[in-house]
Amino acid sequence: MAADSEYLRLAAKSSPIALTVIDPAGNCTLLEGGGVAAIPMEFRPVIGESVFHPSANPAFIDAVRRGLQGESVTQTFGSNDRQFEVLCSPLLDDNDSVCGVTAFLLDVTGRHDADATAVRAHRLETLSSMTVTNSALTDAAGLNDMLGRLAERAKVLVQADYAALSIFADGGRLERFIYTGMPAEVAQRLGSPPVGRGLLGALPGNDRPRRLRDLTQHERFTGWPEGHPDMRAFLGVPIVAAGETIGSFYMTRIAGAPPFDDLDEFAAAMLAMETAVAVSNAIVYERSSRMSMLEERVVIAQDLHDGTIQSLYALGLELDLVAGDERATAEQLRETMKSGIAGIGEIISDIRGYIHALESAEPAKSPELGRDLGHIARQLVPPGIDVILNITAPALNELTPRAATDLLFIAREAVSNAVRHGSPTKIAIDLRQTSGEIALTIQDNGAGYDQFNARSGLGTITMRSRAERLGAQLTSLSLPGMGTTVRVAVPLAESE
Repeated sequence: MAADSEYLRLAAKSSPIALTVIDPAGNCTLLEGGGVAAIPMEFRPVIGESVFHPSANPAFIDAVRRGLQGESVTQTFGSNDRQFEVLCSPLLDDNDSVCGVTAFLLDVTGRHDADATAVRAHRLETLSSMTVTNSALTDAAGLNDMLGRLAERAKVLVQADYAALSIFADGGRLERFIYTGMPAEVAQRLGSPPVGRGLLGALPGNDRPRRLRDLTQHERFTGWPEGHPDMRAFLGVPIVAAGETIGSFYMTRIAGAPPFDDLDEFAAAMLAMETAVAVSNAIVYERSSRMSMLEERVVIAQDLHDGTIQSLYALGLELDLVAGDERATAEQLRETMKSGIAGIGEIISDIRGYIHALESAEPAKSPELGRDLGHIARQLVPPGIDVILNITAPALNELTPRAATDLLFIAREAVSNAVRHGSPTKIAIDLRQTSGEIALTIQDNGAGYDQFNARSGLGTITMRSRAERLGAQLTSLSLPGMGTTVRVAVPLAESE
């Protein structure tokens, strides 16, 4: 409550309610609201003092004590000429333990109308539920479900005909708009939801509620599309988290219905305050999940480039060598075609593996560097090029499957580049462990290149990104006519 006290004060000042917050020891820590002045001193709590003093009203003391015991209590008290309603409700911490009490006090002197009293009681009771806990939102199935529940709660809270909740993107752009109260067939006929060009576009910068008797008279009102309900009374309340307006509640009533009053405004402001953290966390979670999904798509794109495309290139190179050999016999051609068909089958299997990884929560088969480095050499290096494979890394099991996969794809990219661009006669693949790292080196004796003037292709970029993800050091050395050496060193975790 303390973190949002300024927002709470702003909302309370424009309402007829006196709001007080009482700590577990019975001391008043907050007293705000437009209704404070109407409460005589003998009934008014004093900030910093206990409400349990002998001269305090017994009904008020009873309500506070019961609130500290976890009850929500409504009491009427006063004198012969002044009457007040107080609703005390427990404040719960993150562990659902009582950490204080909120008390709403309303001057009801001379208000004997039964319907008006029932409406007040309903609103005060609903206010109570706002301050108890947000646990009703914890089982929401995602951000949209949470926003829908909150919109419905706001509609009931202020007895609106329609309610909506929006989320703002950077710059105040309307990113999400969830509504309730409008029949599905009407919404479908109207088409796309608002985009924030009219009155709604004026709200992202607001840090206080806005109440209108007739929204059609507002200067930013642009008219209704055909078939839209004739909304008139309007209440807009910002949702503020960490000093930033992240969204807004909107409540409206149809033509002929009474306008929203200051009690409605305060109730909606309380709802916005109490749910701001939950909404903010849900937004952050959804955006983080979206970012993780995008990052995973980048990884898949890298895997497809580094694995499948290079395998296709190697297969094409092998077929091209045989097709250009005029001395090739029919048997050699058959063997090459047989090998090519088998290679295509392996590529199809790899693609199916990617699809399965996307569709299944089960992890893919863990790579084995000792086995799979040899497979890469057999798959990518055509006949006529000698391959020297040296593996002396006993700590391979210390690498995670993702780290092993990244090393394999770096090796695949380096070998593929050597075959495609270097025209080597030898390629050496060396994997070894030192006291502090596992180092993978791919070296060829091919044509080399001027690395200071060469353009970095996608393969080089993906090698770097994979090395960065491993926390590894990637070095590439090449000179024209002297071959190329690629080395990636993965630091080992220190033993405890």
